[in-house]
Amino acid sequence: MTYRIGVDAGGTKISAGLVAGNKLIRKIKIPTEQGKGRNQVIKNILKAISIVSRGIEKKEIGMIGIGLAGPVDSKNGILKVAPNIKGMQNLPVRKIVEKTSGIKTIVENDAKCVALAESRQFKCKNLIALTLGTGVGGGIIIDGKIYHGSNYAGELGHIVIDYRGYKCNCGNNGCLEEYCSGRGVERLAKKYFGKAIPPLEVQRMAEAGNKKAIQVYNEFGTYLGIGLADYVNIFNPEIIVIGGGIGRAWKLFLPNAIKEMKKRAFDVSSSTVKVVPSKLEVDEAGILGVASLD
Repeated sequence: MTYRIGVDAGGTKISAGLVAGNKLIRKIKIPTEQGKGRNQVIKNILKAISIVSRGIEKKEIGMIGIGLAGPVDSKNGILKVAPNIKGMQNLPVRKIVEKTSGIKTIVENDAKCVALAESRQFKCKNLIALTLGTGVGGGIIIDGKIYHGSNYAGELGHIVIDYRGYKCNCGNNGCLEEYCSGRGVERLAKKYFGKAIPPLEVQRMAEAGNKKAIQVYNEFGTYLGIGLADYVNIFNPEIIVIGGGIGRAWKLFLPNAIKEMKKRAFDVSSSTVKVVPSKLEVDEAGILGVASLD
């Protein structure tokens, strides 16, 4: 049997899985430790690969796929920019991993990999996937394939929804990522509660009926809806899938997001698009997507 290894390396954690066919055989998760610098992040990626492949001979592994947050030069396996992982610019990830492992390695943007997995899950050839987590990632599937543009298309978290808005890690102001990521929830919590509260705690409060916490997610949904309207007008997708750790709270914000989207987007497109939560586990979507790359 030939296995594939999928690695989803985000700003907070690294998830890795051993895949046979379309089935995830085993899965592990370790901290990214991005605060310790790029060398530590690379060490942890290699550590995750080593752990998940224990007991498997090298000749049984067909490829390693690595999904990374930020613009990736997938042709050359280089992470160009990592807004949420410090010091990772222009990092030749493929070269480093292939030299260490001796196994063919493919490197791609993590959210593009999620989009590919979601496309197969929903059996949809024209789809957009958003991952709401530490940042906001995006992937575009057109005619069943990842859309790269000339190379780096799909940075959907960095559309501007308020040009006078909060400063983003990318250097711009008012990016969607600043409003619909974990720090976006914390910022809204500070607005309504007077202090920053971890997103999971805000979610639990909202689910328990706390009115201020519900307001947090209503406003969160409004911001997201502004972004969704842009995607609908530009790409006219059949489905938009919402995933990621923050996306788990979709019941709290998606109705308002869809309402705002329909208010702003052209009716000919917004009336047919389906905006839905991911059916895949947060960690599994990225792993399965990146492990299916060729």
